[in-house]
Amino acid sequence: MDLILNQSLNEFGKLLLIMCRVGGLLVFAPVLGSPDVSRQVKAALILLISLLLAASTTNLATPDITTWLFYTLIPKELTMGAMLGFAAGLIFAAVQYSGSMIGLEIGFRFGTLIDPQADEEVSLVAQFQYLLASLIFVIMGGHRWVLSGLADSFQLVPPGAVRFMPGVEMQLLSMAATIFVTAVQISAPVLLSLLLSSFVLGILSRTVPQLNIINVGFILKILFGLFFMLVTMDYFGEFMVYLFNSYRRDVLVLWRLFS
Repeated sequence: MDLILNQSLNEFGKLLLIMCRVGGLLVFAPVLGSPDVSRQVKAALILLISLLLAASTTNLATPDITTWLFYTLIPKELTMGAMLGFAAGLIFAAVQYSGSMIGLEIGFRFGTLIDPQADEEVSLVAQFQYLLASLIFVIMGGHRWVLSGLADSFQLVPPGAVRFMPGVEMQLLSMAATIFVTAVQISAPVLLSLLLSSFVLGILSRTVPQLNIINVGFILKILFGLFFMLVTMDYFGEFMVYLFNSYRRDVLVLWRLFS
């Protein structure tokens, strides 16, 4: 009886550690960790994925759940899962930032700043690009990458074996430091086109001073911005594919730094 009880406790401890890593990942993971997904659905996904991983993973040697050493592993598992999800969310943060820059240049951000019904400042272009990037992510099977990568992480770094090797923080900082550069690369074609249109409008205001360039320019910049976004849509899609593929390489580096 004691043997069965101890075995049950060990299995529960293994499941608890797996749930910590899965939960940390799903909180920050793109699409799956979106605020639009209800907490009940997230909790059900965490439990279902953890049960499947616990059933398919057999080479786990976790400490006894009744010892204090076991509970020191929980923050490590949560941190590892959160870092993996955070690394994936950096791409979407860059996408939203690029959309904010485009929206500010077009003039859409002005409407959100003076909207009294908005609970927070939201850029329409940033939200549009975020949804488009999420669609590309799902079409490419990015959600399957995240889940398969999570399953592979238990083979590379079993629960209880998480170690923060030197260089983990520098790898995350280097990945986070690319947000601004990536945002500029995403929005560069549209921003350059809008800069050219502003130059043309400036020349037009000098040559035709009778023209109310403020009213006309506000409408024209919106039309130009939407047109340039449509023209550069292929570039946006191809660049998203490149970023998602590079994410897989960055996560592999993170796994090695945890083992």
